[in-house]
Amino acid sequence: IQKQFLPETPNSHPLIDEIKNQHLLLALVTSSEREVTQLLLKKTNLKDKFNLVITLQDVSLTKPHPYPYIKAM
Repeated sequence: IQKQFLPETPNSHPLIDEIKNQHLLLALVTSSEREVTQLLLKKTNLKDKFNLVITLQDVSLTKPHPYPYIKAM
């Protein structure tokens, strides 16, 4: 994956680490395919940061429908 398709979000890792340090659960909801999502999470060293990842394959109704978010809760 090229950097142009994966811009770095400043302070994302410290923010996620702080959320985890507060013992909060963290979920990712995306309309991307599972394979792409897992690859991106691995490339950005975020694979083990989320307690739950909901992808296109996990839901019958996708964003912007609220179902994926409800499932994550």
